[in-house]
Amino acid sequence: MTKAVERITRSWWVLLTLAPLGLLSFGAFLYAGIRARVQRWIVAGIVYAFAIYVGFILATTDEDAVLSDVGIAVVFLGWAASFVHAVSIRSAYLERMELVEGERYDSAEDRALEREEARRLAREDPARALEMGVGRPDREGFAGGLVDLNNAPASVIEELPGVSREVAERIVVMREEVGGFSSLEDLEHVLDLPIAMVDRIRADVVVLPRGTRG
Repeated sequence: MTKAVERITRSWWVLLTLAPLGLLSFGAFLYAGIRARVQRWIVAGIVYAFAIYVGFILATTDEDAVLSDVGIAVVFLGWAASFVHAVSIRSAYLERMELVEGERYDSAEDRALEREEARRLAREDPARALEMGVGRPDREGFAGGLVDLNNAPASVIEELPGVSREVAERIVVMREEVGGFSSLEDLEHVLDLPIAMVDRIRADVVVLPRGTRG
């Protein structure tokens, strides 16, 4: 896909303003504003929606032909203005999206590096990892984007993908009974968890030695 085609594809929302009588203009500006994090575009969408709505009300006024004509004019003016406005901010939208997506990429990259460092620490120095709070997003420290199945509370464990509150509480109860798990595979065997569930959480968990702090 060429750069030009990609830019056109990414600004498809402009076409919503071509819908008859501007009925979808609000949706176009709402989408662009939320995606690009520009509040004034959302406000503009609200203004166009209100103007077109008022125009429709006036256009359907049977008692006054003048008001009806004014309403029709307002609808068409709002429709035209929304299209021109959408076209005028298209380039700004694309530039904003490059920044926003760049921020998201950088954030994702930072999380990946943080997780990698947390895993290295857990592997090479489990005691230090435990003290630093690896796998414990519920308390201050360096959680590393992971969840420690041997020490984190059920409320944290249930946030893992595919893990219900019931399963989280079973993990907490069982680790107390057996003195902690030695690995994710050990947990899988002891609790007889579905393989699919274990595979789903594998990238998000760590199993550190049982600590003295809850």
